[in-house]
Amino acid sequence: MLVLADYWTFQTVYIDWFWVAVVDPNGRTLVNFTFPYNTYTVVMERSGTLNDYGIVAFNLTQIARDYRPPGFHTTFLNRGDVDTLFGLWSRGSGSCGRRWVSLGFNSYGLAVVEGSAGGPSFECHIYRDLPDLSSLSDGDATFVAFRTLIEVGDAMFGGGFLKRTGNPDWYAGSFWDGGDRGLVRACMNGCMSGRFIEGRSTRVDPNTWYSGVFAIRYSATGSHTALMYVSPSEFVSRSFSNPGLTISSLILGFNSTVAGTIRVYYDVVVATLNREPWVLEFRGIPPGYTVVVRDALGRVIASATSRCDETVRLNIWGLFVIPDATVEVYDANRVLRVRVPVPDTIGPLVGGDIYRVNVP
Repeated sequence: MLVLADYWTFQTVYIDWFWVAVVDPNGRTLVNFTFPYNTYTVVMERSGTLNDYGIVAFNLTQIARDYRPPGFHTTFLNRGDVDTLFGLWSRGSGSCGRRWVSLGFNSYGLAVVEGSAGGPSFECHIYRDLPDLSSLSDGDATFVAFRTLIEVGDAMFGGGFLKRTGNPDWYAGSFWDGGDRGLVRACMNGCMSGRFIEGRSTRVDPNTWYSGVFAIRYSATGSHTALMYVSPSEFVSRSFSNPGLTISSLILGFNSTVAGTIRVYYDVVVATLNREPWVLEFRGIPPGYTVVVRDALGRVIASATSRCDETVRLNIWGLFVIPDATVEVYDANRVLRVRVPVPDTIGPLVGGDIYRVNVP
């Protein structure tokens, strides 16, 4: 309730309310509402009456998350995001380790996967179990998005999925500083069934951040498709047969191509089921309205205009997770209708999520 003192004097007063914020006891903004110009009119005084009041009603829940797909996400903000959330898995001759460093892209932490390879084909990974993705139906697609660089060594590095039970299977999308970009790889039945590699000849440089998404499209017939995206519109794909395909974990790490020290960094990872991890979707947006997402520093991350179905799809390729974001909605005349910091109750915006915005 907003209250103005009422004095028994002959006067005419006009009050314009442009903006109202609701904060919690810690000062965090829960609602940030901007009144659209010339939309609300409240009559506060009526002739011959006392104790007048006027009401304007609007939905204080300006943004809500409608859906978050099964999966996992982290920006490695804290040491525990490596030590607690991930296990360590290796195969072949060499030493394998992991650690956490505090300085990362956008000031988040980094996961480090490193080791000393005894020769080619030594594998070193951190893994995270994904029980929600262990049972797939025909046509399901699982994605793992990551941002990575290789600092030392010659290896294929990236992310994918792992079956740790029995003879281990792994399926991965990788970069390779040996010259190929966008590799699709698999190792099945303890690697006794062989492996395949397919790539594109584009140089990948050490000490350079790259973003990738690896996906598997599951088929009930056992003929599956693996895809390695190096951008939303550029990818390599490969069909493979495995009647017993099982996914138990996501993996991040490397496969050595020569003996020696290898060190790979990861800044973010997102795993999703049937949702592209580089897309944020907003619903309830009138056609012709534009949604703008800004980061914690106020920089525009992405923007797009609503379609006839009142849906906006934003491309957040390379970020995949946006902490402390602010969402703005502009009408067709570029007038700001909503500006709302995403509350802690929703958390960071994560690729694959679906949100609903109340637009007055």
